[in-house]
Amino acid sequence: MGQTRTQLIAANDYVVFDIETTGLDATWCEIIEIAALKVEGGIVVDRFETLIRPDELPLPAFITDLTGITTEMVLNAPTISAVLPQFLDFISDSVLVGHNVTFDERFVSSAAGSQILNTLVDTMRISRHVNKALASHRLNNVVSECFADREAPVAGRSHRAMHDVECTYHIYEQMKPRLVALYGENPEAGYRRLRNSGKHSSTTKSGDIVQTVEEIDESNPFYGMHVCFTGKMSSMPRAEAWQRLVNLGGVIEENAVKNLDYLVIGNEGFVSGVKGDKSSKIIKAEKNQLKGFPVQIISEDFFLEFAKDV
Repeated sequence: MGQTRTQLIAANDYVVFDIETTGLDATWCEIIEIAALKVEGGIVVDRFETLIRPDELPLPAFITDLTGITTEMVLNAPTISAVLPQFLDFISDSVLVGHNVTFDERFVSSAAGSQILNTLVDTMRISRHVNKALASHRLNNVVSECFADREAPVAGRSHRAMHDVECTYHIYEQMKPRLVALYGENPEAGYRRLRNSGKHSSTTKSGDIVQTVEEIDESNPFYGMHVCFTGKMSSMPRAEAWQRLVNLGGVIEENAVKNLDYLVIGNEGFVSGVKGDKSSKIIKAEKNQLKGFPVQIISEDFFLEFAKDV
């Protein structure tokens, strides 16, 4: 699926969506919950929400701890093959809004058997533009920033799909005017003009590895992210992975530090690593997830989809 295609858009009509899964790699993991809100003129007019029974049960204990979704909760839920046509009909050709939306889009596209062609808007990417002082742009942090002077409009548990959808809807509505103030009524075009004028640039360095590409596409999901690699990689040496990460605008981390955004597991250890035979880095990353830190665990293949051309 290659490079991301998110846009800086201040849409008034759109669908905001989120999924919960048994892991973060669409090749090996499954969707267990999906939720969406349809918005017209900035106002919610319809909603879609369901649990989904995965093929592989029971659910991993870590996923239950993270989301609160138990095996018993999904036992009698519909399968993805039953849910997906309804969801695709709900979204139709709408602009799709999500927080780190490329992950959710990839799972849906994988389940559908082909890439959905809707325009994507990533509220995490928008937050990097309008909330530059934030050290981390995970959803809870952006909610706190957008509603710093008043009570946040959404209560409930993070890592449940509808809760996160409602949070994403509210931060998007809050950030849209600031995005337009920065770049004009067509923010994507305004930002591109500014970047191409030489007034905006991205350079990422870590140790002896420096950027070797002229321009970084900041819509890729690794831009500005702290990334650590663990396990043997089948597609490239570790040093090459580091170089590709830097060329994506990412920051190399040698260990599973608290501010880590992604832990990339080499293909040869991914399946066993997420199911039980876990390295110390995986164990530490999962503990940090449960504590509310932003780390996500992904496979070498997922990283390579975005890094193969840099």
